[in-house]
Amino acid sequence: MGSTPLKHREFLMLLALSQQQAHGYALKQEVLDRSGGSIDMGPGTLYRTIRHLEEAGFIAESNARPEDDDPRRRYYAITDAGKSAASNEARRLDAVLADARAGKLI
Repeated sequence: MGSTPLKHREFLMLLALSQQQAHGYALKQEVLDRSGGSIDMGPGTLYRTIRHLEEAGFIAESNARPEDDDPRRRYYAITDAGKSAASNEARRLDAVLADARAGKLI
């Protein structure tokens, strides 16, 4: 996954996790909110994306959790590699927007 662009849902998950750890359903809701409702992942897509980000080393399961929370929930946190990937993607998107502005598209 290195320097290739992130999928939009992956980028939004990393953005959410850069602010705080979250469990799967909370990540689903964050992506839905951050995408303005356009990315509504079903359970299969959600957990495939989480697994993909874990395998890439961008997120990791966290042992920290609220005391009163369901112990079956898995919480995830962004890793340094995930922060770097999200930062690279943000810079890539910024360059794309700069090109759009230069072409007077926006």
